[in-house]
Amino acid sequence: MKENMRRMDLKEAISNGVHSRIRPIVMIALMGSIGLLPAALSTGMGSEVQKPLAIMIVGGLLICMILSLTVLPQIFYFSYRRKATRHQNP
Repeated sequence: MKENMRRMDLKEAISNGVHSRIRPIVMIALMGSIGLLPAALSTGMGSEVQKPLAIMIVGGLLICMILSLTVLPQIFYFSYRRKATRHQNP
Protein backbone atom coordinates (compact mmCIF):
# COMPACT_ATOMS: atom_id res chain seq x y z
CA MET A 1 0.00 0.00 0.00
CA LYS A 2 2.77 2.43 0.88
CA GLU A 3 4.55 1.66 -2.37
CA ASN A 4 1.33 2.43 -4.25
CA MET A 5 1.01 5.71 -2.37
CA ARG A 6 4.36 6.86 -3.78
CA ARG A 7 3.27 6.19 -7.37
CA MET A 8 -0.48 6.93 -7.31
CA ASP A 9 -3.10 9.20 -5.88
CA LEU A 10 -4.32 8.22 -2.40
CA LYS A 11 -7.75 7.06 -3.60
CA GLU A 12 -6.21 5.02 -6.41
CA ALA A 13 -3.72 3.43 -4.02
CA ILE A 14 -6.48 2.45 -1.59
CA SER A 15 -8.66 1.08 -4.39
CA ASN A 16 -5.75 -0.87 -5.82
CA GLY A 17 -4.92 -2.25 -2.37
CA VAL A 18 -8.49 -3.39 -1.76
CA HIS A 19 -8.69 -5.01 -5.19
CA SER A 20 -5.40 -6.84 -4.68
CA ARG A 21 -6.33 -8.13 -1.20
CA ILE A 22 -9.98 -9.02 -1.74
CA ARG A 23 -9.35 -12.62 -2.86
CA PRO A 24 -7.09 -13.64 0.07
CA ILE A 25 -9.41 -12.03 2.64
CA VAL A 26 -12.51 -13.69 1.21
CA MET A 27 -10.78 -17.07 0.90
CA ILE A 28 -9.55 -17.04 4.51
CA ALA A 29 -12.95 -16.00 5.86
CA LEU A 30 -14.87 -18.50 3.76
CA MET A 31 -12.54 -21.41 4.49
CA GLY A 32 -12.74 -20.79 8.22
CA SER A 33 -16.51 -20.37 8.08
CA ILE A 34 -17.08 -23.44 5.93
CA GLY A 35 -14.81 -25.49 8.16
CA LEU A 36 -16.74 -24.54 11.29
CA LEU A 37 -20.19 -24.67 9.70
CA PRO A 38 -20.84 -28.32 10.74
CA ALA A 39 -19.97 -27.46 14.35
CA ALA A 40 -22.20 -24.38 14.22
CA LEU A 41 -25.16 -26.36 12.87
CA SER A 42 -24.70 -29.50 14.96
CA THR A 43 -27.42 -30.72 17.32
CA GLY A 44 -25.88 -33.94 18.63
CA MET A 45 -24.30 -34.79 21.98
CA GLY A 46 -21.72 -32.25 23.10
CA SER A 47 -22.96 -29.59 20.74
CA GLU A 48 -24.14 -27.38 23.60
CA VAL A 49 -20.49 -26.58 24.27
CA GLN A 50 -19.07 -26.31 20.75
CA LYS A 51 -22.05 -24.75 18.97
CA PRO A 52 -21.92 -21.26 20.61
CA LEU A 53 -18.17 -21.04 20.11
CA ALA A 54 -18.43 -22.08 16.45
CA ILE A 55 -21.24 -19.59 15.83
CA MET A 56 -19.16 -16.78 17.35
CA ILE A 57 -16.11 -17.68 15.27
CA VAL A 58 -18.08 -17.95 12.02
CA GLY A 59 -19.86 -14.66 12.69
CA GLY A 60 -16.62 -12.95 13.66
CA LEU A 61 -14.86 -14.12 10.51
CA LEU A 62 -17.66 -12.94 8.26
CA ILE A 63 -18.03 -9.58 10.01
CA CYS A 64 -14.26 -9.07 9.97
CA MET A 65 -14.20 -9.81 6.24
CA ILE A 66 -16.93 -7.26 5.54
CA LEU A 67 -15.37 -4.60 7.76
CA SER A 68 -11.87 -5.06 6.38
CA LEU A 69 -13.15 -4.52 2.83
CA THR A 70 -15.47 -1.58 3.57
CA VAL A 71 -14.61 0.30 6.76
CA LEU A 72 -10.84 -0.17 6.96
CA PRO A 73 -10.11 1.53 3.61
CA GLN A 74 -12.20 4.52 4.70
CA ILE A 75 -10.32 4.79 7.99
CA PHE A 76 -7.06 4.55 6.07
CA TYR A 77 -8.20 7.31 3.71
CA PHE A 78 -9.20 9.68 6.53
CA SER A 79 -5.96 9.08 8.41
CA TYR A 80 -3.65 9.52 5.40
CA ARG A 81 -5.41 12.29 3.47
CA ARG A 82 -3.76 15.01 5.56
CA LYS A 83 -0.33 13.52 4.94
CA ALA A 84 -1.05 13.21 1.22
CA THR A 85 -2.15 16.83 0.92
CA ARG A 86 0.95 17.99 2.81
CA HIS A 87 3.23 16.11 0.42
CA GLN A 88 1.43 17.47 -2.65
CA ASN A 89 1.38 21.11 -1.45
CA PRO A 90 4.79 21.85 0.10
